[in-house]
Amino acid sequence: MVFRFYARKQVLILKSDEYFTGPAEVLRQTCSFLGIPEWQPETFPRLNEGNYAGMKAETKRFLEDYFADHNQRLYQLIGRNFGW
Repeated sequence: MVFRFYARKQVLILKSDEYFTGPAEVLRQTCSFLGIPEWQPETFPRLNEGNYAGMKAETKRFLEDYFADHNQRLYQLIGRNFGW
């Protein structure tokens, strides 16, 4: 685990969905975390974007159930709930 080698305050954990919906804010947060001047490109192009069919409801339920305990441990470890 990364926290065996780095203090929690040295690790920034981001949710990719937040970057996709608000890249400027996530970049601002990242610059602040790193202690560097804020910078922003003119645009935030979306690269390698795919178009995927929806997941079957039964598959989604199975995965949510299977990973529920793992996700809870992760949320407790990092102090943030990603809502998975």
